[in-house]
Amino acid sequence: MSNVLKCSRQTSVSLFALSLLSVALFAGASPATAQQGATPAQLTRHKAIETCIARAHAEAPGANDDAARQRYLLYISCMSSMGQQP
Repeated sequence: MSNVLKCSRQTSVSLFALSLLSVALFAGASPATAQQGATPAQLTRHKAIETCIARAHAEAPGANDDAARQRYLLYISCMSSMGQQP
């Protein structure tokens, strides 16, 4: 694979991971509001998202593309292990 394609792919994965984590963080920005009227399944999912984001950041700190890619993979793995869709 050429360096241009590798760079483009890495950028795409990084941007997707950043978008995914941003949405998850935004969704958790107001736990009190989010939990009003939430079903048990929604609360379970919310807790899984919080746990997996925290775990991914703890296991792959850093601001570079490799760390972001690793966090993305860790998040997917964690969510799957908790029986949730990433």
